[in-house]
Amino acid sequence: MAAVLGIAVIAVLLAIEWLNLTGERSANLMLLPLLVATTILVLWSGLWALLSRLLFGQARFALQLRIALTAALAFLLWDQLGEWLSYGLAWRELDDYASFGAWAVLGAACYGHLLAIGPRRMRIAMGILAALLAAGAAMQYASKAEARRVVGEPASLGELKPPAFRLRPAIAPAQFLADTEATKRAVDEARKREPASGSAFGEPEAGD
Repeated sequence: MAAVLGIAVIAVLLAIEWLNLTGERSANLMLLPLLVATTILVLWSGLWALLSRLLFGQARFALQLRIALTAALAFLLWDQLGEWLSYGLAWRELDDYASFGAWAVLGAACYGHLLAIGPRRMRIAMGILAALLAAGAAMQYASKAEARRVVGEPASLGELKPPAFRLRPAIAPAQFLADTEATKRAVDEARKREPASGSAFGEPEAGD
Protein backbone atom coordinates (compact mmCIF):
# COMPACT_ATOMS: atom_id res chain seq x y z
CA MET A 1 0.00 0.00 0.00
CA ALA A 2 2.82 2.40 0.83
CA ALA A 3 4.42 1.69 -2.56
CA VAL A 4 1.13 2.32 -4.39
CA LEU A 5 0.58 5.59 -2.53
CA GLY A 6 4.18 6.64 -3.15
CA ILE A 7 3.85 6.00 -6.88
CA ALA A 8 0.60 7.98 -6.96
CA VAL A 9 2.21 10.95 -5.19
CA ILE A 10 5.19 10.89 -7.55
CA ALA A 11 2.91 10.69 -10.60
CA VAL A 12 0.82 13.65 -9.43
CA LEU A 13 3.93 15.70 -8.66
CA LEU A 14 5.42 14.95 -12.07
CA ALA A 15 2.16 15.89 -13.79
CA ILE A 16 2.00 19.19 -11.87
CA GLU A 17 5.60 20.09 -12.67
CA TRP A 18 5.10 19.19 -16.35
CA LEU A 19 1.96 21.34 -16.59
CA ASN A 20 3.69 24.28 -14.90
CA LEU A 21 6.83 24.01 -17.05
CA THR A 22 6.96 27.08 -19.28
CA GLY A 23 10.67 27.27 -20.11
CA GLU A 24 13.26 24.85 -21.39
CA ARG A 25 12.83 21.29 -20.18
CA SER A 26 15.32 20.31 -17.51
CA ALA A 27 15.71 17.22 -15.36
CA ASN A 28 16.52 19.42 -12.36
CA LEU A 29 13.21 21.26 -12.61
CA MET A 30 11.32 17.97 -12.71
CA LEU A 31 13.28 15.98 -10.13
CA LEU A 32 14.07 18.62 -7.52
CA PRO A 33 10.43 18.89 -6.27
CA LEU A 34 10.32 15.09 -6.02
CA LEU A 35 13.48 15.07 -3.92
CA VAL A 36 12.16 17.80 -1.64
CA ALA A 37 8.77 16.11 -1.24
CA THR A 38 10.37 12.72 -0.55
CA THR A 39 12.67 14.20 2.09
CA ILE A 40 9.79 16.00 3.84
CA LEU A 41 7.59 12.89 3.85
CA VAL A 42 10.34 10.65 5.21
CA LEU A 43 11.27 13.15 7.94
CA TRP A 44 7.62 13.73 8.85
CA SER A 45 6.92 9.99 9.09
CA GLY A 46 10.17 9.40 10.96
CA LEU A 47 9.33 12.00 13.59
CA TRP A 48 5.94 10.43 14.26
CA ALA A 49 7.52 6.95 14.33
CA LEU A 50 10.16 8.19 16.80
CA LEU A 51 7.47 9.69 19.00
CA SER A 52 5.55 6.41 18.91
CA ARG A 53 8.70 4.45 19.74
CA LEU A 54 9.63 6.67 22.69
CA LEU A 55 6.17 6.81 24.23
CA PHE A 56 4.70 3.39 23.46
CA GLY A 57 7.57 1.13 22.45
CA GLN A 58 6.57 0.58 18.78
CA ALA A 59 7.73 2.80 15.91
CA ARG A 60 5.32 1.51 13.22
CA PHE A 61 7.12 3.54 10.56
CA ALA A 62 5.32 1.85 7.66
CA LEU A 63 1.93 2.85 9.05
CA GLN A 64 3.07 6.41 9.69
CA LEU A 65 4.42 6.59 6.14
CA ARG A 66 1.11 5.40 4.67
CA ILE A 67 -0.74 8.08 6.61
CA ALA A 68 1.70 10.75 5.43
CA LEU A 69 1.47 9.62 1.79
CA THR A 70 -2.32 9.59 1.92
CA ALA A 71 -2.36 13.12 3.31
CA ALA A 72 0.15 14.30 0.70
CA LEU A 73 -1.95 12.84 -2.12
CA ALA A 74 -5.11 14.46 -0.73
CA PHE A 75 -3.32 17.81 -0.39
CA LEU A 76 -2.01 17.72 -3.96
CA LEU A 77 -5.40 16.80 -5.41
CA TRP A 78 -7.19 19.48 -3.36
CA ASP A 79 -4.62 22.10 -4.35
CA GLN A 80 -4.99 21.32 -8.04
CA LEU A 81 -8.79 21.17 -7.82
CA GLY A 82 -8.84 24.62 -6.23
CA GLU A 83 -6.47 26.08 -8.82
CA TRP A 84 -8.33 24.70 -11.84
CA LEU A 85 -11.80 25.57 -10.55
CA SER A 86 -10.84 29.08 -9.49
CA TYR A 87 -9.29 29.70 -12.91
CA GLY A 88 -11.97 28.02 -15.00
CA LEU A 89 -14.89 29.64 -13.17
CA ALA A 90 -13.10 32.92 -12.30
CA TRP A 91 -13.99 32.09 -8.72
CA ARG A 92 -11.74 34.33 -6.63
CA GLU A 93 -13.26 33.30 -3.31
CA LEU A 94 -12.27 29.68 -3.88
CA ASP A 95 -8.69 30.73 -4.48
CA ASP A 96 -8.76 32.83 -1.30
CA TYR A 97 -10.22 30.14 0.97
CA ALA A 98 -8.60 27.03 -0.53
CA SER A 99 -5.95 27.12 2.19
CA PHE A 100 -8.59 26.10 4.75
CA GLY A 101 -8.86 22.79 2.93
CA ALA A 102 -5.11 22.34 3.27
CA TRP A 103 -5.35 22.97 7.01
CA ALA A 104 -8.15 20.39 7.19
CA VAL A 105 -5.94 17.83 5.42
CA LEU A 106 -3.13 18.56 7.86
CA GLY A 107 -5.50 18.12 10.78
CA ALA A 108 -6.77 14.80 9.41
CA ALA A 109 -3.17 13.61 8.92
CA CYS A 110 -2.22 14.50 12.50
CA TYR A 111 -5.36 12.75 13.76
CA GLY A 112 -4.36 9.63 11.83
CA HIS A 113 -0.86 9.73 13.30
CA LEU A 114 -2.18 10.16 16.82
CA LEU A 115 -4.70 7.38 16.29
CA ALA A 116 -1.89 5.08 15.12
CA ILE A 117 0.14 5.94 18.22
CA GLY A 118 -2.88 5.59 20.52
CA PRO A 119 -2.19 8.11 23.30
CA ARG A 120 -4.04 7.57 26.55
CA ARG A 121 -5.48 11.08 26.53
CA MET A 122 -6.59 11.22 22.91
CA ARG A 123 -9.20 13.93 23.45
CA ILE A 124 -6.73 16.25 25.15
CA ALA A 125 -4.14 15.70 22.42
CA MET A 126 -6.69 16.34 19.67
CA GLY A 127 -7.99 19.43 21.47
CA ILE A 128 -4.50 20.92 21.64
CA LEU A 129 -3.85 19.99 18.01
CA ALA A 130 -7.16 21.47 16.84
CA ALA A 131 -6.42 24.71 18.70
CA LEU A 132 -2.99 25.00 17.09
CA LEU A 133 -4.36 24.31 13.61
CA ALA A 134 -7.19 26.81 14.08
CA ALA A 135 -4.71 29.44 15.23
CA GLY A 136 -2.50 28.81 12.21
CA ALA A 137 -5.43 29.05 9.81
CA ALA A 138 -6.68 32.24 11.47
CA MET A 139 -3.24 33.85 11.27
CA GLN A 140 -2.92 32.96 7.60
CA TYR A 141 -6.36 34.37 6.82
CA ALA A 142 -5.62 37.55 8.79
CA SER A 143 -2.35 38.08 6.91
CA LYS A 144 -4.12 37.62 3.57
CA ALA A 145 -6.86 40.03 4.57
CA GLU A 146 -4.32 42.62 5.66
CA ALA A 147 -2.34 42.24 2.43
CA ARG A 148 -5.56 42.61 0.43
CA ARG A 149 -6.46 45.75 2.38
CA VAL A 150 -3.06 47.36 1.85
CA VAL A 151 -2.19 46.20 -1.68
CA GLY A 152 -5.63 45.44 -3.09
CA GLU A 153 -6.99 42.48 -5.00
CA PRO A 154 -4.42 40.47 -6.98
CA ALA A 155 -4.40 40.94 -10.73
CA SER A 156 -4.82 37.24 -11.47
CA LEU A 157 -6.39 34.14 -9.96
CA GLY A 158 -3.24 32.39 -8.79
CA GLU A 159 -1.66 30.04 -11.32
CA LEU A 160 -2.60 30.69 -14.94
CA LYS A 161 -3.90 27.76 -16.96
CA PRO A 162 -4.46 27.10 -20.69
CA PRO A 163 -7.23 29.36 -22.05
CA ALA A 164 -9.17 26.31 -23.27
CA PHE A 165 -9.99 25.45 -19.63
CA ARG A 166 -11.62 28.82 -19.00
CA LEU A 167 -15.30 27.93 -18.50
CA ARG A 168 -16.58 31.38 -17.63
CA PRO A 169 -16.85 33.56 -20.75
CA ALA A 170 -14.61 36.60 -20.94
CA ILE A 171 -16.06 40.10 -20.53
CA ALA A 172 -16.42 42.10 -23.72
CA PRO A 173 -14.02 45.08 -23.98
CA ALA A 174 -16.90 47.57 -24.05
CA GLN A 175 -18.38 46.17 -20.84
CA PHE A 176 -14.96 46.11 -19.17
CA LEU A 177 -14.38 49.77 -20.00
CA ALA A 178 -17.86 50.67 -18.79
CA ASP A 179 -17.24 48.90 -15.47
CA THR A 180 -13.98 50.80 -14.97
CA GLU A 181 -15.47 54.21 -15.73
CA ALA A 182 -16.40 54.87 -12.11
CA THR A 183 -12.90 53.98 -10.95
CA LYS A 184 -11.40 56.21 -13.63
CA ARG A 185 -13.51 59.17 -12.51
CA ALA A 186 -12.46 58.64 -8.88
CA VAL A 187 -8.78 58.49 -9.85
CA ASP A 188 -9.08 61.62 -12.00
CA GLU A 189 -10.68 63.51 -9.10
CA ALA A 190 -7.95 62.33 -6.74
CA ARG A 191 -5.25 63.59 -9.11
CA LYS A 192 -6.74 67.12 -9.03
CA ARG A 193 -6.60 67.39 -5.23
CA GLU A 194 -3.53 68.79 -3.51
CA PRO A 195 -1.63 66.18 -1.48
CA ALA A 196 -2.04 66.41 2.26
CA SER A 197 0.87 67.93 4.15
CA GLY A 198 2.95 65.76 6.43
CA SER A 199 5.06 62.66 6.09
CA ALA A 200 4.06 59.39 4.48
CA PHE A 201 3.12 58.04 7.92
CA GLY A 202 0.70 60.86 8.66
CA GLU A 203 2.97 62.73 11.09
CA PRO A 204 3.56 66.47 10.54
CA GLU A 205 6.89 67.32 9.02
CA ALA A 206 9.57 69.11 11.00
CA GLY A 207 9.01 72.84 10.99
CA ASP A 208 5.21 72.67 10.49
